[in-house]
Amino acid sequence: MSYLENLDEFIQNIQELDISLIKENDFHLDEKIGSGGTGSAYKGTLSLMNNEPLDIVAKKFSSENYVFGYEGDIYDEAYKELEIMSGLIDNRKFIQLYGFSYVVSGEKLKIYILMERLNSEGDLHDYLHSKNFWEKYEGEYYYSMLDKQKKEICIQMCKCVEDLHNKRIVHCDLKTNNIIYYEEDKRGKLKLIDYGASVVIDGNKITDTVDCDCDQGTEGYMARELKDGIAGYRTDIYSLAVCIIEVWCGDIWLEGEADTFSECRRDVLRSLKHIKDKNLNRILQRCLINDMNKRPPISSIMSVLNNL
Repeated sequence: MSYLENLDEFIQNIQELDISLIKENDFHLDEKIGSGGTGSAYKGTLSLMNNEPLDIVAKKFSSENYVFGYEGDIYDEAYKELEIMSGLIDNRKFIQLYGFSYVVSGEKLKIYILMERLNSEGDLHDYLHSKNFWEKYEGEYYYSMLDKQKKEICIQMCKCVEDLHNKRIVHCDLKTNNIIYYEEDKRGKLKLIDYGASVVIDGNKITDTVDCDCDQGTEGYMARELKDGIAGYRTDIYSLAVCIIEVWCGDIWLEGEADTFSECRRDVLRSLKHIKDKNLNRILQRCLINDMNKRPPISSIMSVLNNL
């Protein structure tokens, strides 16, 4: 059997989500800009009818990277991400979906998710590490972002995750590399990207969980329960806290990569000590508790941030 035998069924399932099928000739890819656990990303342009070409990012899934017939094959991965993105079209805090496409070459199949590309300098991680916020003094570099801007960024991150959870989606790979920073009307804005590891939860209680296979999470940002195949809304709370500490401190990780959960946690807790506001420090400590049921809700984090 080959992937192509199930292609028609896949296309029908996607179109039932009211997602447009875009012809291969209607988009052009320029350069590869990244890769992850489920696919590679490319910059390009999309031309529809007589409209001006749109700048896009295309995420490519290739059958060469999957084993046909097993859970998590190319159709499962592409469908899951398209389904999640189709439910976020009405919210500008998330990258907007334009459609999907596919290319067949012999027995090989490539599926593309086509989405908006922002006029951005990159992700939040790149922004935090730009020369704008690092000043050299006596041979050492110091992080200089103003507390007012740190607060604005952290509140926006909280609102993005809150809106995602309101759609019953847990990101499961929340990190500053998966948050796009861009400017609109001379103000910094954020958008969440990359739902390859995300899961949908049936209930909306903060204690609700789902079994998952989230080996695509990122060490250092991922909560311990993901290693046990469990995800819940409070899973993202752990990762959100790590992102907030990174925004507040500019950097977290010691030189040389930390390889284990305990080593990464050590670096995070070391950085947390540099946050002097007692209320913010205290609630971030609670977010980092290994017992997910003891972590606070997003509303409590935003309350502390708003009162800074």
